[in-house]
Amino acid sequence: GPYNLSSLKQMLGDGKLCKETLLWTEGMNEWAKAEDIADIKSLFIQMPPIPRK
Repeated sequence: GPYNLSSLKQMLGDGKLCKETLLWTEGMNEWAKAEDIADIKSLFIQMPPIPRK
């Protein structure tokens, strides 16, 4: 790192980042799981498929 949000999104798509990956950024007291970091957890929200007519 450091990695920006776009890079983390790419890493997620490549299978190099998961919800349990430990991350740290300036201002944090300790490392945290990616799914517990507000700015990162939005990457894990999957949109439902587009309904077929």
